[in-house]
Order: sequence, then C-alpha cells, then structure tokens
Amino acid sequence: MGRARTRASDRQVRLERLHRDTTQLEGQMAERTEIIKRLEYEIEKRRIRAPVAGRLGEVANLRIGSVVREGDRSVRSSLWGH
Repeated sequence: MGRARTRASDRQVRLERLHRDTTQLEGQMAERTEIIKRLEYEIEKRRIRAPVAGRLGEVANLRIGSVVREGDRSVRSSLWGH
C-alpha cells in the first residue's frame, strides 16, 4: 500500500507540474501572438503600394535605409494602355 500511495502521489505531483507548465506556455503563446500582430501591423504600415495599375515611368533613386514618408512621390506610373 505504501508504494501505491507513493506512485499516486508522484503522479499527482507530475500532473500539477504539467498543469503549471501548460498555463505558463499558454501565457507565453498569447504574449507572442500579440507581438506578432503588432509586428504585422508595423510591416503593413511600411508596405509601398501603387495607387493604380500601370507601368513604372519615373522612379526615384532610393538607397537602402532611405526614408520615404507617407504620400511621398517616389515613383510615377503610366496607366495601362496609355
């Protein structure tokens, strides 16, 4: 009987440890999910889009690390078929 109680007690300790670890990992996962969402938002803010479909006409000479502000004209396009 003593061994059975010890094994049951050991199992209970392991279950409690697993539950604690699961709770901790779920918290870390939620935190990282929020970080990912924030970074995706930051990336999306910096995505450069053309306002219309067309071909590139004039392109500004930008270097890596150049700062382009929202609304800056760095590319001039020609509309398709024009």
